[in-house]
Amino acid sequence: MEFVPVYEEYREQRDADRKDCKERARLMAEILIQLQLRKRVTPRQLLRIPWDYEPQERKATRRSPRPPRARKSLGIC
Repeated sequence: MEFVPVYEEYREQRDADRKDCKERARLMAEILIQLQLRKRVTPRQLLRIPWDYEPQERKATRRSPRPPRARKSLGIC
């Protein structure tokens, strides 16, 4: 009964370590290749990793009903 939660934690830690290693390698590749390029390149543009394709969670943003000018004139920033 205790094996399953312990194994799940171990697996999550191992996956996090693997992701960290790949992220560091991608960043190092970007730093090295940037010296040879004229345009700015991001690590994601240079090398795509499988978790880059996973959908990102959208952050809930509240929009103010008033336009920016009205907020600024009222002193609400």
